[in-house]
Amino acid sequence: MDLYKRELSNGGGQEPFDALLMFKAILLGQWHSLSDAALEQALCVRINFLHFCGLSLSDAIPEETTLCWFRNRLVINDRLDGLLASINEQIQSHGLMVKGMTGAVIDATLIESAARSFKKKI
Repeated sequence: MDLYKRELSNGGGQEPFDALLMFKAILLGQWHSLSDAALEQALCVRINFLHFCGLSLSDAIPEETTLCWFRNRLVINDRLDGLLASINEQIQSHGLMVKGMTGAVIDATLIESAARSFKKKI
């Protein structure tokens, strides 16, 4: 993963994201079946995702293209499958298992509305 940081730093521009942070984000995307765009959005709104990646509310969030590029570099360097297998082994050694996650976060805000009387029609 040092290759990732080394390549980005030579091009100037924004300081590269930490490789561990990026890998943790890739794990979240994998576990929650998120596209890179959906993962970027989740990192913007889900505090538990930020906490898992070691980010605070004021930190910069990796964009979807950065996430895609990082994953592709892991695949090209034949590292992604081995890293995922290693993480699974570590989790299983504690008697745990990660299942694919699905679901939605819903904002249920109660608002005041005009009162109506409900009359039963005969």
